[in-house]
Amino acid sequence: MSHKDAIREYVSDEEQLEIGMLPLQLWGNDAYIHTARTSRRRGLQLAQIYEITGNENEITEALAFLHCAAQFTPDDHADMPEHLSNLGSAFLCRFQRMGDPSDISEAISAQRRAIQLTPNGHVNMPGLLSNLGNAFLCRFRSIGGLSNLSEAISYQQRAVQHTPKGHTNMPIFLYNLGVSLIRKTAGWSFTSSSPEMNLFPSLSL
Repeated sequence: MSHKDAIREYVSDEEQLEIGMLPLQLWGNDAYIHTARTSRRRGLQLAQIYEITGNENEITEALAFLHCAAQFTPDDHADMPEHLSNLGSAFLCRFQRMGDPSDISEAISAQRRAIQLTPNGHVNMPGLLSNLGNAFLCRFRSIGGLSNLSEAISYQQRAVQHTPKGHTNMPIFLYNLGVSLIRKTAGWSFTSSSPEMNLFPSLSL
């Protein structure tokens, strides 16, 4: 099933009109971008509802919309890294509740691609690097593997290095790096009393 078909399965005719689900022959480039942005907003709304309710249907619909946003956006468009980052964050959100290993793999893949499509020096680069590091840390916490922890530390260090001194996000990035370094040096198990990472808020409308 295509992402477009998935959206039709989940939303009403009125909502399809709202996100620009017009006959394909009537679409132009602007219509695709409009559809992607509107799908992103709807997907983020559903993902935020899922964080509150834990309703599996909400995150399934959210992922369908966020997939649509990425599918309808060219790789060289400025919106694409944000679409991919939001998609990765939604997969990570579901993984943290349900624990499906395929979700964390999808999260890492989307976050990695978001970084690849972001120019060096871009203002969003530190947040993207931190999010990818956090995804690797989540996978380490779930299945172990020193390579996952090493990747987490590497990306979190890069996030710090790319962040100007005095930036408001620096404490978040330093804290996340510290959590990973403590795990590496002290050998702590991640239990309920262990330090928790602070996810960079990429899910935003």
